Amino acid sequence: RRPRHPATRELRVRTRGHPRFGSIDMGAGGDSKDTVDANGDGHVNITKEILTDLNVHVSSNTPSKPPQGFAKPDAAEPAAPAPGQTGGFGSTSTFAPDATTGTAAKVSLRPLPKRQLWIVKVPKPPEDHGVAEAAGEPSTTRRIAALEAEIAALDARVRDANQARDAARTHLAKARVRAGETSAAIKAASAECEPARARLNELNAMDRRVRDARRVVGFDSAAAVEAEIARAESRMNHESLSVQEQKRLLREMSKLRAKRPEAAALESMFRELENAKEERARLGAELRAARDASEPLREKQQMSRKIVDHYKRAADAAVDDSAKAYAAKTARVTDVKRLRKEGYEARKARRETAQGREREEWLLARRTYGEARDLLSRGNFAEAEAACLKQMEHVHARLNTDAGYRAKYLEGLRRDRAEREEAAKAAIEADAEATAKALADATAAALEAKRVAAAAEASREKEQKERARAEKEELRRRAKEERAAADAAVAEDVRHFAEDVRHLHEGRRSRPPPPPAPVLGPSKIAAALARALDEHEEDAPPASLNGASISTQNSRADPPDPGTTDAERRDKNAEKKRRRRERAAAEREAERARLEAHERRDEAKSEERAMRRRGAAGGGAGV
Repeated sequence: RRPRHPATRELRVRTRGHPRFGSIDMGAGGDSKDTVDANGDGHVNITKEILTDLNVHVSSNTPSKPPQGFAKPDAAEPAAPAPGQTGGFGSTSTFAPDATTGTAAKVSLRPLPKRQLWIVKVPKPPEDHGVAEAAGEPSTTRRIAALEAEIAALDARVRDANQARDAARTHLAKARVRAGETSAAIKAASAECEPARARLNELNAMDRRVRDARRVVGFDSAAAVEAEIARAESRMNHESLSVQEQKRLLREMSKLRAKRPEAAALESMFRELENAKEERARLGAELRAARDASEPLREKQQMSRKIVDHYKRAADAAVDDSAKAYAAKTARVTDVKRLRKEGYEARKARRETAQGREREEWLLARRTYGEARDLLSRGNFAEAEAACLKQMEHVHARLNTDAGYRAKYLEGLRRDRAEREEAAKAAIEADAEATAKALADATAAALEAKRVAAAAEASREKEQKERARAEKEELRRRAKEERAAADAAVAEDVRHFAEDVRHLHEGRRSRPPPPPAPVLGPSKIAAALARALDEHEEDAPPASLNGASISTQNSRADPPDPGTTDAERRDKNAEKKRRRRERAAAEREAERARLEAHERRDEAKSEERAMRRRGAAGGGAGV
């Protein structure tokens, strides 16, 4: 089997062969065996050059390794070439049985080698091939840059115009609100003056009707009509008139009599107007005062309208400017798209021209590969071999004659190898990352399990401590209850003893009931009080000549009563001393009972502590 190298592409197709030999696996991959490094025309050995550039050692004098399953042929029996075997590029070595020699017996005992077809591998042109050829024209690039700068300026203009529009609309809304408030105030003032205005309009209309009626009637009052009628009758009665004149006067008199009601109504209306003259003047003055008072509001309304008009014009101007700038920007964007499309079409055409031959070679290799597989699937091995040989001769001929294509070919092979190495490296890195991630996950899981176990242990310890603390609290509570019960019993005993003493003293003498038993205080205070009383009794001064005490304390406590005798005072003092002695004795007895109670409580505590120690010692020994 010949060694593979990157300049060839392996073709492996299983076809159904002769029934005697079974299936034949045909593969591709090998190098051409040129006998010399240069031919008579001066062409170089392309295969050797390619393999040398790719750091693959090759020698035309190195014999090829025999196919798998075949031993090295003896010198006496050289292997016979198969039909169709040719030398040079794309040669295919096959072995066929020969009935005239002993090789048939050897071949029948060994598996046949895989029949192989060879085609030249053509690297796929890169997607960015021909970048220099596909670069845009400098003039087009400059035009696009200039248009983009204009588009940026127009964008800024549109943005500024929109901001100005928004600001103007904000101020416009505020100005409209203020104008509405002013208009509402003016309307409110006008509504207040509406009754006076309506009355004044009514009087003015009556005045106009009076003037119109005066022009129609010709008289101001019914008396004037009667006077005119009387004058006409006087002429009729006292003057000598012609018949025509008399008829004219009669017609006038009849007309005057017809005007009597109108004249009377006119007179009443005129009289009413005369009576309402002062009212008209007052209403007019009120309306003028109201109009003068609302004049500042009207001026404010005019100013508000001017402000509204100003901001409305500013907003409209900003909208128009934004629309014009946006239209100009849209036109320039369209121009940029058109120029880019034209540049893309030009670059595409140049790229297709630059990539044409390389892509054709790549597509030819793919078509040859597909045709060979189809021919082999139908059993046409000879036609498939001819197609592969044709492709190999074509590619090798071009590599021999075109140095530029040969350089690109080598670059493509290096690129393919680099891509494979990168893919393998990426796969290794991905595996390493997955392994590291799995290790990190396992470590994290172990740490989490350890943390959970530690937390559970801490929880158990905490529960045990809480249980021990609860037991101690229960023991303290019980001891406290016992001490309280003992103190209560002692207090009850003291109370009973005090009552017994009191009853005893009451039985000995008949006197008012003594005061209640004193409240037992601290033992030291009660003892000090008893000692002070005893010392006071011992240190009491002697009585005077008449039997009265001369101490300052007794003199302050018992001032001399001129109505009592010395014997009565002595009895009274003796009674007081006796009471003090009894009170001191009761306090001493209470102190003694209290001390006994304290001693009993201390003994109970000592016994409790001893029991606890015995219990703890027993528990430890048991554990």
